Amino acid sequence: MGKISKSVATAVLSAVLPWAAFAAPEISVALKLDETSYVVGERVRGVVDVENFTTATLDIGSARSPDVFFIELFRSHGGEAVEPFESEPWTVPFRLETNKGIKLEVFIDSHFPFYTECSYIARPVVVHGGIRYEGAYRAFSIVPGMKVGEAVQMFSGDDDLRREFTLVKWNRRSREHLFLAARDVRNGVETRSYRTVDLGRMMRMTPPVISVVPSGEVFVLHRTDRDYFARSEFWSMKNALEFRGAVSVQDPETAAQSSIQDIYSRSGGVQPKKKPWWKFW
Repeated sequence: MGKISKSVATAVLSAVLPWAAFAAPEISVALKLDETSYVVGERVRGVVDVENFTTATLDIGSARSPDVFFIELFRSHGGEAVEPFESEPWTVPFRLETNKGIKLEVFIDSHFPFYTECSYIARPVVVHGGIRYEGAYRAFSIVPGMKVGEAVQMFSGDDDLRREFTLVKWNRRSREHLFLAARDVRNGVETRSYRTVDLGRMMRMTPPVISVVPSGEVFVLHRTDRDYFARSEFWSMKNALEFRGAVSVQDPETAAQSSIQDIYSRSGGVQPKKKPWWKFW
């Protein structure tokens, strides 16, 4: 019997063992983002899923280990790489035994500059034993939002400093949301920007309102549905801006209508006038 040629043997092996050409990676890494678009100044949060199928322990964040995890970022148009900040580690240190997995929270905005509106793609990477293991690309955008309100806060004893508040709206999961952005401006130059806060779903039927109190409180009132408003409170001091929370407030008009309807219902309503069947007046 003659010898089988190398090309024939390769073809036979590919047919019998199709999985050989598509073997799963020894380390799997995936990134899932909370949103596909973020308003300028928002936290860009995601969850990284890492699975270790090697026979060795994956050791991320240890001073004695060469294993590392990071995220690469590229601009969508042109594919230009974005250089990261020299900042805190991507995740808390962790050890991952063989055939184990872990999910980790990451904040991409802590590592890259997102000062302007742009579209990006991000890719998670694990390096173990000198080999790169790359996850799939994830696309997202930084957007300006649409301005629907604004206010200015001045500070006693510092006439050159002003804090500018801007309310913007943006569509999120098929619903419009309201956001509050803030920045400090001194003599016409921006000196600091603050985290943009998602204040939740909004309805257009009533314009949102922002109020700045001289004592430092900032209130935002916006309609969340037909019957309720959300009242969000911030403490705005010279060197800090802090979100204090939000409460739901019932619309006074619908509250009055509900009260009347409740009284009417509990009273049994208005009884129809009794009259003989043959009378029509």
